[in-house]
Amino acid sequence: MTGISSYLLNRLQTTLLTCGPFASDRELKTVFIDTRINPWRDSLPQADDNPTSRVQAIIDFLYDRHNTHAENALVLLLRVLSDRTNPHDACHRQLAGLADELERATKRAPTPESASGPSPTPAPPTSAQRKTLERTLAMARRTLDILEVQAAGYSVLTIPAHLTIQLEDQRRKVAELEARLQA
Repeated sequence: MTGISSYLLNRLQTTLLTCGPFASDRELKTVFIDTRINPWRDSLPQADDNPTSRVQAIIDFLYDRHNTHAENALVLLLRVLSDRTNPHDACHRQLAGLADELERATKRAPTPESASGPSPTPAPPTSAQRKTLERTLAMARRTLDILEVQAAGYSVLTIPAHLTIQLEDQRRKVAELEARLQA
């Protein structure tokens, strides 16, 4: 599995620090009573009394772990935190959106048994193509940032459908561009 893009990792850390229970190891452990993430409760990493260190440790710990249904543990944590947050709170939407985005970014490649046939590996981009992709990605990220600021002005119940669709499309576009650059 590849790593998390620096852009997504930064947003993930910021959101968890703002919206998550990372003041203490004990507070974090109470969240892991939820059956979706309970299998990792007794092996959580201990961190200093520093919320930033705790967030980084939990991301590192959960990123490569999956349950028996092949669901990513970090995605599950984001979903649990989102479900525990008031739907009218901006954190609810941010956590749910990050869970969706991280889920797309961490999808496992199909195994040879599940694949219908070998898929061709795309050629890595040339230097000129890479520069174009980087510029396109930078613009896509700026657009996504603007859309997220606009969406933050609404609650989950009042956000216009067109804005929700634009956000989903833009997140998908950013994820696809990041994947093409990592090829």
